[in-house]
Amino acid sequence: RESDRLLTQQSEIEGFQRMLADNESALKSFKASSTTLASRLEEALGSLRGELDQHGDHLHEFKRISELQRTKLSRLEQDSVGLDLVSAIRSLRPLWLGGSSSERSVNEVDIEHGHAMLMQVLADREKEQPGYLSGRTLIEIGITRELSRLQRSTQKLTIFSLLMDMAHVAIDMDPKNVARAKKDLPLLNPGVRVVEQKGEEFLRLHRGAMDFVYLDAFDFEHDNHSEARKTSYRDNLGAEITNEACWEMHANCAESVLAKMPVGGVVALDDTWREQDGTFTGKGKLAVPLLIDGGFRIVAESKTAVCLTREHAAN
Repeated sequence: RESDRLLTQQSEIEGFQRMLADNESALKSFKASSTTLASRLEEALGSLRGELDQHGDHLHEFKRISELQRTKLSRLEQDSVGLDLVSAIRSLRPLWLGGSSSERSVNEVDIEHGHAMLMQVLADREKEQPGYLSGRTLIEIGITRELSRLQRSTQKLTIFSLLMDMAHVAIDMDPKNVARAKKDLPLLNPGVRVVEQKGEEFLRLHRGAMDFVYLDAFDFEHDNHSEARKTSYRDNLGAEITNEACWEMHANCAESVLAKMPVGGVVALDDTWREQDGTFTGKGKLAVPLLIDGGFRIVAESKTAVCLTREHAAN
């Protein structure tokens, strides 16, 4: 019996050893398979990373090209020289079509603002007296800030002045506006003069001709001023945009116009209109009554601007 028991134990031990050997073999096979699988998985992941990097490069390039196109479109919108030229030429239609430009184009003034009215009034003057504008001086107080196709007064007045052989002087207190104007405006009119100075200060110190003046400077209060514009006022004038400051600035300009503009001269004020009771408001709230009391007469008026000519010297 003892021998049988030993034989049984021996057999069980041998069976266990065979099982261990089989398990070791299976483990080695599993390790080998796992290594192969891990290698293939890493290879697949590497390929996927490469594709993702490639797509990422394509996406980055797409974004770069899209941003470039947006920039180009923005520049095309801002640099609408063709539209500026059309605006200037449109005001001169009476010279070859007859009729009155300022009487026919009130709707255009409402869209484009006071610079269009001033060009139309001057075109009518040229039609009445051919050669009248040649050699005269147009002073613009307030250079175009944020560029808009419907405004861009500085660019349009610069082109108009070139077409009519006039001198154009553009004044602004913002060094960034002035730097941009000095770079761009000579391309439209080599004779343009750009000055960095407060408009009321320039007019007070000016000793040259003051034939025509366009006042469109210190803004009145409304909710649509950009942060860049508000910052410009704080940095360059140390002031906030308020109605009182706007009225005072344009009134100061009007005082200099009263003192220096000759009979026959023309002054236009943008962003100026009448209240229901007939009184003026906007930028010209104080300036327009001063001019009227000083011998000026309104020759054109719209929902956005007023234009006056000097009929006689102040009493």
